[in-house]
Amino acid sequence: MISSWNKQILIFSFIAGIIAVAALVSTQKILFAGVLFPLVFSLILIYSQMDVQIEYSFDLPEKIQVGSEFDVTVDISIRGGYGIVNVMMPVYDEMEITDGTNVHMVYKGFGERSLLFKYHAKAMRRGIFKWTLLKIDFNPVLAHSKSRQISLEPDKPITVDPEVHILKKSQFQIMSKRKKPRNALTRLGPPTTDFETIREYAPGDPFKSINWKASARINSRSGLLVNQYEREGMKTYIFYLDTSMMMRRGTEYENPLEYAISLILSGSNYLISRGYNVGYWPISSRMVSRQDFIVPSSGMDTFNQIKRRLLLVESSRIFTSTYPVDKTLARLVMETRARIAIITSVDQRNQSLIEELRSKLIALGGSVTVVNIRPEGIVAKNVDLRMVPLFSPAMVLREKERLMGDIIWDPVNESLGYAALRLAKFGGW
Repeated sequence: MISSWNKQILIFSFIAGIIAVAALVSTQKILFAGVLFPLVFSLILIYSQMDVQIEYSFDLPEKIQVGSEFDVTVDISIRGGYGIVNVMMPVYDEMEITDGTNVHMVYKGFGERSLLFKYHAKAMRRGIFKWTLLKIDFNPVLAHSKSRQISLEPDKPITVDPEVHILKKSQFQIMSKRKKPRNALTRLGPPTTDFETIREYAPGDPFKSINWKASARINSRSGLLVNQYEREGMKTYIFYLDTSMMMRRGTEYENPLEYAISLILSGSNYLISRGYNVGYWPISSRMVSRQDFIVPSSGMDTFNQIKRRLLLVESSRIFTSTYPVDKTLARLVMETRARIAIITSVDQRNQSLIEELRSKLIALGGSVTVVNIRPEGIVAKNVDLRMVPLFSPAMVLREKERLMGDIIWDPVNESLGYAALRLAKFGGW
């Protein structure tokens, strides 16, 4: 205990004794009330010198999805001391507190105090984020009393996964557009139940594949027709993502890049469930490194690898006159005749680059679908359209830009499921 406070306690006790003696001698009862003040103050001084013991626990989620809401809870127990407790609960970037607050200030009296704080929040963007410090400060009422501070950084970050929509096979009415096998039969997997096309009978085709009804409708001189089904080794699909600044038009949490990531993950999950080999590449002005792309493969491990790549992908300024095709990607396209979806957001600054990239991939033997994600609907949600001229040059230019792309997707006015349906039809899922 601090010696200066010991002296003051003795002084207050001495004053209380003098007042008590004076009350007895004078027989004035009201003087006994004066004894209470120094005694109470002495008790406060004694109690405030007790060691403050703070116990705490907190509950933080480790993995959630974009748009998910969750609770953060802190449980605190304080024994000893007399004063004010300040609590700052952990938060992280790219979140929004929807109910409650993460900062609290409470009074701690003579008894033990148990505190339970909670706030409700929403994850706004995908990524891996660090929690801020959990801070607990005990500030005694008397300045010379002992204070206590606790600052603790949660040991595990929070992972916010991109949103994945579950696409069902019943949503798509799809027929393959291929006319004939792309590789030698020795390089193909076993036939699947997915119908591809009808072709003429060739020696070696099983009799059970003959389509007797279709054969009966044609001239007998043309021979028999057989049903051809896709083979596992023939199905390769690659998502090619534009990572330029064009994909950041909109808001911090809602822009073409975020919608593109959700579309890629939803499509990858669906295609992998159907046995496709699915891969991912970023569009870049340089040759990408091995950790930037995912070679087409099947199975949920491939889906998880794609999700990990997309979890941290960010757009950047790209100053280039052309988009080179990665050597690994070029070889895959030539060998497998892969189907490719270029996910981008086109304007006058990158339109020629996307058209040139598409021509390169087609020249390699790929089947390319361009998905152009438009940001106008996103911007319109946050801008008063009455302030925009009805026929401004910018609006006319945007209408010309809309002509670029096999699929024009305004994610504000069209659901991801419908965009995936159109991509399935154009891309031949």
